[in-house]
Amino acid sequence: MNKIILSFVLVVVVVAGIFYMTKKSGPSHQTPTPTLTPTPTPITVVIKGFAFNQSLITIRKGDTVVWTNKDSVSHTVTGDGGLSSPLLGQNEIYSFTFNTVGTFNYHCPPHPSMTGTITVSP
Repeated sequence: MNKIILSFVLVVVVVAGIFYMTKKSGPSHQTPTPTLTPTPTPITVVIKGFAFNQSLITIRKGDTVVWTNKDSVSHTVTGDGGLSSPLLGQNEIYSFTFNTVGTFNYHCPPHPSMTGTITVSP
């Protein structure tokens, strides 16, 4: 009978010890993993041979287009919605982020045959 009581007391002590230890340490908190939002890669338009190498582009709202002048003569990127570069010399760049949905036509005023269109979707 003493063995049964001793075993019962031992089990109660072990269970109470486990309960005490888990309550003392508290709940485990996991550090939230940050969610990475991919950054859109800019669309590159090369100006060469008196032409824009991509004259029709479709992008999403918030995307950026970068024009790089590879011609030996200067060019501009001029168009709708505030699109207005300075005169770009050889290897100079101009970038513009499109934050409005719509269709934007652009051209190079000194060279009117140079035209392009950018369609911005939501």
